[in-house]
Amino acid sequence: MQKLEKIKNQIDAMHIVLALLSRGDEMNSLAGELNATAASSGTHASDLKRSKAFIGVYKELSVLNADYMRQLRLITTFKKNGAPECHKPYTEVGF
Repeated sequence: MQKLEKIKNQIDAMHIVLALLSRGDEMNSLAGELNATAASSGTHASDLKRSKAFIGVYKELSVLNADYMRQLRLITTFKKNGAPECHKPYTEVGF
């Protein structure tokens, strides 16, 4: 049963990674648009909309990242036999 839970946690982590990648791409696109219009003089309504969208996506990425780190801790806290292992700092698991 614990093996199934570990697999479920790994799948959940992958879903979060996919969401992070998707939202990250959107954030990069918005950043590119903002940089392209930054050279123009004056503030335009579309620039303000893009800025708000960028901030919104940034906040979503922060939440997704926190979810991913929680999920990663769930995955790394169980040995193969299901016995709890001490938490490792995230730098020790490749991040």
